[in-house]
Amino acid sequence: MRIKKFKDEELLWEIKFSKTLFLCITKWKLSEFDIKVNYKDLSDSKYRKTPKHIHWIFDIMIKKEHKPGCIKLFAKFLLEKWEELDSEFCSNELKKLHNKEKSLEDLFKKIKEDIENLKKLEDFEEINNFWYFPFEFLALFWYLMILQEKNNRSDAYMFKRMLEGVINDEYNPYKIISIATWKYRK
Repeated sequence: MRIKKFKDEELLWEIKFSKTLFLCITKWKLSEFDIKVNYKDLSDSKYRKTPKHIHWIFDIMIKKEHKPGCIKLFAKFLLEKWEELDSEFCSNELKKLHNKEKSLEDLFKKIKEDIENLKKLEDFEEINNFWYFPFEFLALFWYLMILQEKNNRSDAYMFKRMLEGVINDEYNPYKIISIATWKYRK
């Protein structure tokens, strides 16, 4: 398999969500098995973009305006997963991705199964009609960001605090944006 390079970043995996939307991960440099999460939307540009926490939560907040029950259920599910994952597990998962012992599809398979079970509890059919990213894309993006965060910082908290804000209906956009854009200090 030929490894693609992008600005000296080694592409590890790419997964297709639609005819035009792809999620990609490249090797990154904060730690031994660090990753950088990117996406390509060919309907917009041929270039990879790096989504941030703010992009993720903004999409969730828009979706919550239209389907609050679905999004609260989704946020509770993600918060439970966030609590389960420790930094050792996250490092091991990233190591498997780096070493090609596990594909991005394999990683996504379990999360996808869990999401299908959620969909049985609530009507999620319309959720992709609101805003930009499809629901499954947001779930995999979230999972990869958690692996990355907890691998690099065992005291990571951004996603936890954002999810708690969504669950508790803390709909002060400034507060959520502040959480999503805070820079860790070493």
